[in-house]
Amino acid sequence: MRSQLATFGILLLSATVHASPCQDSVIWVTEVNQNIGAGNYADMNSCWVVQNPTGPSDFFSVCFKVVPGIPNTEDVAEGLPVTGMSVNLCIPGGVVGFFPRIGVYYPVSSSSCTPDLANPVIELLNVVIPGPLNNEFFFLDTAEALIAPGTSALIAAVQLPPGDAGQVRVGGDSSASTSGTSYFSMDAYSTAAIPFPTADMGINIGQDNSTTTSCTVASRLPHGRFRAARGDATSGFGIESMKGDRLLQHIQTGETLRLSFFGAQPGDVYLIFLMTPICTPSLLLSPVLFTLPDGDGDGSYQRLSFTWPNLAGSFDFAAVWGNFSCAPVVAGFTNCVTVISP
Repeated sequence: MRSQLATFGILLLSATVHASPCQDSVIWVTEVNQNIGAGNYADMNSCWVVQNPTGPSDFFSVCFKVVPGIPNTEDVAEGLPVTGMSVNLCIPGGVVGFFPRIGVYYPVSSSSCTPDLANPVIELLNVVIPGPLNNEFFFLDTAEALIAPGTSALIAAVQLPPGDAGQVRVGGDSSASTSGTSYFSMDAYSTAAIPFPTADMGINIGQDNSTTTSCTVASRLPHGRFRAARGDATSGFGIESMKGDRLLQHIQTGETLRLSFFGAQPGDVYLIFLMTPICTPSLLLSPVLFTLPDGDGDGSYQRLSFTWPNLAGSFDFAAVWGNFSCAPVVAGFTNCVTVISP
């Protein structure tokens, strides 16, 4: 097994790094369910409208749980700013989608998954998106916005183009094991959002990492984050960096795995380790890896992609990280991510 993992380390040496001025520096939160036992790899595989032709008040939405503070979580973290959205879309070539409203909203009440469209966290109006897009995520950049303390849920919502003849659709993951967090409306949520059990809609929230200017270990350590993601079965990652950053990722031999690090300051560096199931170091797998500065200049990130080798089982990974401009240099280990290969 260790010889196989040494091979894995060699793969890391030749891994592809990913740099983008916007979406790659964002931590992508998704509610698209991943259940390998049900044959559900969380791939976008279907395109949807509420009705055809699209009505004047048709929406799809996804309800996200919000957890307090800045923990390493797959849910929305209340203490991290919201900094954009990604929406999976199906738009034929030569067609332009016009979306009157796309945004992230507070719920009408603390126990509701119905968005209050008069109370946005972020919102874009009259968005024009040209095709072709074939179950592809489209990045929607916004100014950063803080989440109000005590928020228990946020709803990401997309209004479909009124009068469209079913050409402009929102993508989803159709499966027998949906998360139960997708909804729709035909009256702009003047009544309660209606559950949509057929698919998990590809509408994701982007959050900026938390940062600090301090060099003390205690100040830096809470801001180091590690995430895993899997490429689409047919296209690797392509433009799919927005599909979601997970703490647990299923994968099969030959598929693309991405391990992503998010740090507290520009200039952070890190090393990837294989960890034991209780998240203690077991084997160093990489050389020193350098990060890119976050787009807003207050943090760091790097997304590293490679092909998963012929390894079966459950594997935990983490990063030890630091910054040569700080004393002490090393901040410590990030959280662990788990990769499961059948």
